[in-house]
Amino acid sequence: MESIVWEREPPALRSPVLVASFSGWNDAANAASTALGAIAASLETELVARIDPEEFFDFQANRPTIEISDGQMQGVEWPDNLIVAATAAEAERDLLLISGTEPSTRWRTFCGAVLDVAERCGVESVVTFGSLIADVAHTRPVPITGLATDEEMIEQLGFEDVSYEGPTGVLGVFHETCRERGLSAASLWAAVPHYAAAVPNP
Repeated sequence: MESIVWEREPPALRSPVLVASFSGWNDAANAASTALGAIAASLETELVARIDPEEFFDFQANRPTIEISDGQMQGVEWPDNLIVAATAAEAERDLLLISGTEPSTRWRTFCGAVLDVAERCGVESVVTFGSLIADVAHTRPVPITGLATDEEMIEQLGFEDVSYEGPTGVLGVFHETCRERGLSAASLWAAVPHYAAAVPNP
C-alpha cells in the first residue's frame, strides 16, 4: 500500500526548509504543535501530500472520530499527518510543514515517507519542534535546548553542548533518518513547567 497520498504535483519552492512537529510524547502541553500552527497561520499554505494512517497507527490507541448529523453517518476522520507548502512573498526561502500525530508503529518507514516527500519538493534542511516537561517556572523566559545532526549546524545556530541517553519519540528517529540521508537537521525543544504539562502552553 502506498503510504504517501499526493494532493498535487510537488511544488517549485525556493530553497525550502522542512519544519516538523508531532503531537504526542514529543509535545508537552501542545507547545510544539501550537508553535508550528502559528507559523502555518501566518503564511500562505497549500496542501501538498498526506501520510495515509493505515499502516502507522493503532486505532485503539489513536481512535478515529465520526460525525453523525440528524441520525445519519457523515464520515470518519482518521489520525492524519499533513504536509503543506508555506510561502511568503517577502521571504527568501519557502517552508514545507508537516504536522499531525506521532504514529504508533513503523517509525522508520513513516520517517522515510515524510523525507521522500521532502526530497521530491527540494528540501535542503530540516527543523523540528519539540517540548518537554521540566522544573521551570511560567514566569520566566522559556528555556530552549537545541541539537543538530552535524557540528557545523551546531556552531552556526549557537547551540550549547547537550548530552542525553534514554527513550525517544518519533523525532529522534526522524533526525536519525535525516542523518542517514545526508540532510542537515536541527531540533528546538522548549521546556514546559511540570505543573502546566497537561494543558495547552504555547
